[in-house]
Amino acid sequence: MLVLVLGIAASAAQTCLHTGRAVDAEIVAPMVRAVDAETHETYVWFQGNELNGGKHLNAKCPTCTGGATFQFDVKKAGKYTFQADLIAPNNRDDSFYVTTSVDHGTPYKWSIGVFTSWTNRDIEGIKDKYFPAGTHSITLKPREDGTKVRALKVTTGSENVCFKKAQAPKPKCNTELAADAEIIAPMVVRDGYVWLQGNELNGGKHFNAKCPTCKGGVKFQFNIQKAGKYTFQADLIAPNNRDDSFYVATSVDTDTPYKWDVGKSMGISTVWTWGDIEGVKDKYFPLIPSMSPHVQSVDRPVDRPTSHL
Repeated sequence: MLVLVLGIAASAAQTCLHTGRAVDAEIVAPMVRAVDAETHETYVWFQGNELNGGKHLNAKCPTCTGGATFQFDVKKAGKYTFQADLIAPNNRDDSFYVTTSVDHGTPYKWSIGVFTSWTNRDIEGIKDKYFPAGTHSITLKPREDGTKVRALKVTTGSENVCFKKAQAPKPKCNTELAADAEIIAPMVVRDGYVWLQGNELNGGKHFNAKCPTCKGGVKFQFNIQKAGKYTFQADLIAPNNRDDSFYVATSVDTDTPYKWDVGKSMGISTVWTWGDIEGVKDKYFPLIPSMSPHVQSVDRPVDRPTSHL
């Protein structure tokens, strides 16, 4: 599965979200967004050295930094209970620190217990808790690496609580969001990224598209203000050696596709990682009229990597 980073434009219509996705929360390092290599579920966690055979990390509060902050509006003052959809895989990876706006941001420890699959659990200290009407927040701060959160929801009075999506940072002139690119099937949008979704997810055969007959893709158009050599990077996830490649085509190569083996050029990665696009490093782009912009396409993948651009 190949995956591309997206910026999702807010809808003009105001919709009350009774569940707040972790990937839509305000994420501050060392908490990071990630995608499960097997299920391709998105979540947020404190990724530590323990995953790489290093030392187990245990953040210390109140000096701990970062977190996932969920903002929400309470329409009617009252007592509310909040739950988190999470995985706490063992007794060394089963806790967060928690702060809320009504507690003035004072963090306390939440020992979750062990849950090896996604489970909704009442957030300790936020059961039948009084929230006045207005805008509030709940922040899950890092304590033990390996504890994952996928979403928050309110279990009592949900009709009075509306979660907000964090404002995505405005891209710079030299950055292109996949949501602004031209997406052609079989590349599709899913849960904050773009990918080629194959039968492998449903127990079917691993999908391997063939070029030059491969179809679809994600096309990024851009104007060059000064002719010269340029290097382009992609923000991606390539979770294993069966899901770690794209075909790439550019306007200066007359859109002839070539294979980009992400795993070999920048390594396997289960978290979003920036890396040089093979074949587009120090590549010469001429100056052409603005009505005829350059095009760079990430076409149908060779494998089904979780790669993000």
